[in-house]
Amino acid sequence: MSAIFTARRMLPATIFCLGLLPITGAPAYGQSMPTVRLTAQNQKLSAVLEDWQAQSGMRLLFANSLVDSCRVSLQHTGPALSVLHRLLQTTPFEAVSQGGNLWVIAPKSSQVRRLIALAGAVFDAQDERPLEGAEIFLLPAREHARTDSLGHYRISQARPGRNRLRVKRVGYEDYSTELVLSGEIAPHVPIALTPKNMTTPEVLVEAQRLPRNINGLLAQQTLSRHGLTLSALSRPDEVFEILQQQPGVSHREADDVFPHVEGGSASEVGIELDGVPIFVPTYSRNRRSLFSTTTIEAITLHRSGYDASLGGAMSGFIALHSREIREQPYRFYGGLSTNGFSIGANHYSKKIAWSGLLRRANVEQDLDFHTFSANDLFNKFEFQFSPQHRLTLLSLVAQGFLTQSNSFRVSETVTHSSGLRYDGPGYAILLYHSALQDWLTETGFKLDVTHQITSASALHAGAHAARLIGENRLTA
Repeated sequence: MSAIFTARRMLPATIFCLGLLPITGAPAYGQSMPTVRLTAQNQKLSAVLEDWQAQSGMRLLFANSLVDSCRVSLQHTGPALSVLHRLLQTTPFEAVSQGGNLWVIAPKSSQVRRLIALAGAVFDAQDERPLEGAEIFLLPAREHARTDSLGHYRISQARPGRNRLRVKRVGYEDYSTELVLSGEIAPHVPIALTPKNMTTPEVLVEAQRLPRNINGLLAQQTLSRHGLTLSALSRPDEVFEILQQQPGVSHREADDVFPHVEGGSASEVGIELDGVPIFVPTYSRNRRSLFSTTTIEAITLHRSGYDASLGGAMSGFIALHSREIREQPYRFYGGLSTNGFSIGANHYSKKIAWSGLLRRANVEQDLDFHTFSANDLFNKFEFQFSPQHRLTLLSLVAQGFLTQSNSFRVSETVTHSSGLRYDGPGYAILLYHSALQDWLTETGFKLDVTHQITSASALHAGAHAARLIGENRLTA
């Protein structure tokens, strides 16, 4: 007995790498096998193994430092090998025959473990429709499979024991469950996935879109927010610079930013911002406009002749639409250049939205080398009563945008425009006031009514009443 103990203590751990035979390969249990009776209550495994060795008369080879990491509790009587198998069943060890009556206690991982197949089907939990393309993951072995058109999947190398099964598919909640697989059973595991609500970004469907290559002129053209950033611009923040790049629109001189629709004069072009008329006089060397691309959502350019709905515009009409305030709750932005700066902010909530932009630039005169400041301030406030009722207050103030021509000089001017608009289901009411210095003042009222007849046709009607006071001091 002492000799066996000495050998067990002196042998290195590498003895477990010898050719091993599983316990199932030992002789079948029989009545000739010694009977062993073991009773243990939270005892070290080495002590219980020594008790088994003493009762069975067989030799065991194990390392105390290895097996003492386990404590066992059991009460069992039977053939020696049957009791040994029962003893080691709940431990990470197994008995491996070395021939004759010699057995080695070794970690279970030292033997090749048997692989089994795992199969099943994935379907919709609501309508039980089979789901194709679902990803199946078996952990920790990291085995992977994908369902076919019938929702079936198969993992051919699943390992017995405790596993984690995870399933993923776009549009459905992730699924996870724990499986305990037996080495003798190939289970069929059906999986029901629950659909989940998915939020997608807002999609803008435009009724009209301008192709990049234009072979002819359009009577009406709309530029969306995307179109405002397509081209490389010499004045990247100027709306009028964008309009000058459109077919049928030009400027009289290199320094003039005001757009002229071909076939007419500047005085015959009308400009509105959200329906509010804007006084924008023009001369050569008018290097800066009062409209920033930051505040504009879309531009509609009418090249056609007189239209009752467009007021007195004879040769062209430019309808500007301010940007919708549908961004994050708070947003601040700005820009800085060698001759000026711009700073803006937005605020958005379910009921209230506000947007503001301040720009300032220093512009140098060519004739007398005089530098003056050009400023504009834009504000937009919205109050949403309900999904179909909205009140909007718009204000635009600009100073110093007008310089001089070769034959006529005018001082730096101030223009200001404001409007109060109410949108209801199928109608809109607008009250506005626009002025250029004390020379020109326009106060007016607009009513627009739209009745949807079918999905493809609608009836549109409106009324416009205005009072214009002042004199024209801007002609040379």
